[in-house]
Amino acid sequence: MDAHEKEGRRALKRLADLASARWETRTASQRIELGGDRTAFVDLFVKAVEQKAIWLGVSAKIPREQRTLRERRRRLRDNPIEGELDGKKGVVRALPHLEDDEVKEDKKDKKDEENGSAAEREKAAASGPTTSYFFIRPLDDRETALDGFDERDLPKLAKKIRTLREALSRLGATPLMRRGFVMESPEAAAVHANVVAGLLSYEREILPLLLKLVAKTGERQMPDTRREVIAILTRVKSATGGPHFELVADILNWRGPRSVNEPWNGQLLKHWMAEQRRSLNSSNKRT
Repeated sequence: MDAHEKEGRRALKRLADLASARWETRTASQRIELGGDRTAFVDLFVKAVEQKAIWLGVSAKIPREQRTLRERRRRLRDNPIEGELDGKKGVVRALPHLEDDEVKEDKKDKKDEENGSAAEREKAAASGPTTSYFFIRPLDDRETALDGFDERDLPKLAKKIRTLREALSRLGATPLMRRGFVMESPEAAAVHANVVAGLLSYEREILPLLLKLVAKTGERQMPDTRREVIAILTRVKSATGGPHFELVADILNWRGPRSVNEPWNGQLLKHWMAEQRRSLNSSNKRT
């Protein structure tokens, strides 16, 4: 048992004790809402925290041919320990629990759809096998978050939208559109007006917001990882009365380590939760 495992097990035991003590302060109705059984509640809480930490340790990306939609990703999330990690970044090379009949059928359908000519298949075989990946936490990787778009192209896209909007506006101001088109098809005239308004909104609101969001993606900001960590802290706070940053950091360093050079620490978790709170307060003020 290494130091991280020792500290992680100690932290889990401490959280279990805190959750058990917190149970004594709950009202009868609160206990009923939580299942009415303290032992079962504490066991479920500890298991949930550990499972979430394990899932956090399943890193980066998995082969695209094993990609599935919401149901299969949920099953991966429920059974993360079955994923085999390989390499410094923790690439999942095999997910045996996903290899069920449904996944095999998906692969068969995909193969049938992608079968081209014999020459194309021979060319593909000669080039050797290739593996593409998708990220479990796509917003933690900027390239994946944009999915083929270059962030430098977004301002160019804004200019194209403005050019199109101005052209449509000029067209809408012509007598043909203002009189003939409106009389011939008022529904289509309304669609034209909505398109112009939508382009204006896209140019002045949506794209600027996207540019701000791009700055919040990637390995430094790690928005998807933050979301999962904050979910753990929120669960801990609900069960024990406090987020207990240092205890959670010990559990993460055991079950969901970042790297040898950048271990989890209580100060980082506290900072992330404070930023989340400020963001929520700011959103509430705007609404």
